[in-house]
Amino acid sequence: MSNAADDRVPPFVFVADSELEVANTLAAILNENGYEAVAFSSGEQLVEAATVIKPHVVVSAVSMQGMTGTEAALQIRQSIPECKVVLWAAPDSTDTRLRRIASAHRFVILPRLAETSTLLRCLDRITSLAAA
Repeated sequence: MSNAADDRVPPFVFVADSELEVANTLAAILNENGYEAVAFSSGEQLVEAATVIKPHVVVSAVSMQGMTGTEAALQIRQSIPECKVVLWAAPDSTDTRLRRIASAHRFVILPRLAETSTLLRCLDRITSLAAA
């Protein structure tokens, strides 16, 4: 007999950072912790991939060349309203526009240098992985 928790589909997470090595490392950590994560190095890649695969969560750096993580998240949310978004910004960020957008769209903002355990707790909470 299978356990309902064993039958659950792991949350699919898109991870983006302009430094692909950072995104790949974070995706690997998420994969080791019960998520199915894929790394990207641009907002444009995030949006394009979301037209094919619908992520449960987008974890993205705010600052990227070209389309920012915030812009990509807003576009993805237009087509996938249930997608959760975690943005990481510089720890000293005082960008009130970013905070207004995050508040209006229920995005989570974490400091760019947040501990991996902080991100995992955040993802567990917003995906209900820990409660299952």
